[in-house]
Amino acid sequence: MAEKKLTRLMNANFSGEDYYLTLSYRKEERPDRETLNRDIRTLLRKMRKRYRKEGLELKYIWTAEKGERGAAHIHIVINGINNISHIIRDLWEKGWISIKPLDKSGQYRKLAGYFIKYSDKTMKTEQGFINKRYCSSRNLHIPEPEKRVIRGRNAYSHKIEVPAGWYVDKESIKEAWHEVTGYMYFSYTLVKLPDHKAGRAREPEETYILNLETGEVEIKERRTDRGKSAKKNSKNLATASGRSHRNCMGS
Repeated sequence: MAEKKLTRLMNANFSGEDYYLTLSYRKEERPDRETLNRDIRTLLRKMRKRYRKEGLELKYIWTAEKGERGAAHIHIVINGINNISHIIRDLWEKGWISIKPLDKSGQYRKLAGYFIKYSDKTMKTEQGFINKRYCSSRNLHIPEPEKRVIRGRNAYSHKIEVPAGWYVDKESIKEAWHEVTGYMYFSYTLVKLPDHKAGRAREPEETYILNLETGEVEIKERRTDRGKSAKKNSKNLATASGRSHRNCMGS
């Protein structure tokens, strides 16, 4: 659940124009909890000033990681600005820096998974740096899934309706039994295509087999022209029925 929520948050607020930073500490400067939190507050305050000078508003999500040998790292996703590498080098003097542009897919499920893994690992240590999995700026758009109830014999199937301008992230397809209700569910993620790819011709249907938790499952994608306005719609879509649900998360 935490990974899915963070994926939605990243997809709704960041793109290929933005960056993923890893900030590390030199061995002799490894921080305790209080020091790390003071350092990140100071860094973000200085970054806000730089962004304001460029007429921009800083957006971010960050988490902390403590390595098995005691190394400390801060992982941050931030919105883009000119000369980002020079700005970060000027502001971070505690150790080395890694700066990577986000990919242009707009789908950051794997990155969200890394953030959750880093935070879970760190929260289990005696020196957990923060009490929650991640921290974010208050100016982020919080996406809320749209929900509608499906009833009838065909409420549950492995057919995926793919609107124009979107594609299915095949690695996100999942079928399993809900931990609380015990009901079987089927979920997947729809990702918005970049504008330069959205208008390309595509096959109306595609069928393939996936080995899921419930066994081998035949998936059928039905690509429709319905929903061309999806290019302008970045909301997350979710569909639910009594014994199953589909989570369709737009980026």
